[in-house]
Amino acid sequence: MFKHIQIIFLLFFIFSTHTLFAQDDTQVIPSNQDESITQTHPYFNFRVGAGSTFKPRTILIIVNAEAQMDPFFALGPMVQAGLSSRTDFLAPTLGGRFIIPQTVFRRLVPNGPGLEFSIQVGFGGAFRDTDGFRFKHFLYEASTNFDIFASQSFSLGVGYVLNYTSSSVFSSFSSLYGGLTYHY
Repeated sequence: MFKHIQIIFLLFFIFSTHTLFAQDDTQVIPSNQDESITQTHPYFNFRVGAGSTFKPRTILIIVNAEAQMDPFFALGPMVQAGLSSRTDFLAPTLGGRFIIPQTVFRRLVPNGPGLEFSIQVGFGGAFRDTDGFRFKHFLYEASTNFDIFASQSFSLGVGYVLNYTSSSVFSSFSSLYGGLTYHY
């Protein structure tokens, strides 16, 4: 099964690389001031977060790198790592993020802060070590993120992740985290 996941990741990488270099859309996004900022898609987002999982209770670290194809959609991998005295896990996933960008919120509140809301879905694997026993499972991931832009390049956010695994014993786990995102 791990070989099938590797093949899927490889095919997705080839497809996304072709998409990255084939697109050249330019969009003007107005800021709070009178000047305009020109952004060319795709551009990239890099998110680092920390939080906690519930059942099993672990300290969570999340790393997410993605290519934003247009203002409403981004693709990329996410890695979740949970650490505790009894259970450790690593959950790499590959997925897409559907975004309500800050331009939509700025139409509602013209002088308000830059806000962004997104829903992400993905698939991958979960590798667990519980009391000396090691397990591998297929994983489906769904998450929501809410970010507030501190500047054009940085945003602070909070996210909730719900993971479903192929295990009958360890069928799901969820987490809450806070994060910092660099947009470049």
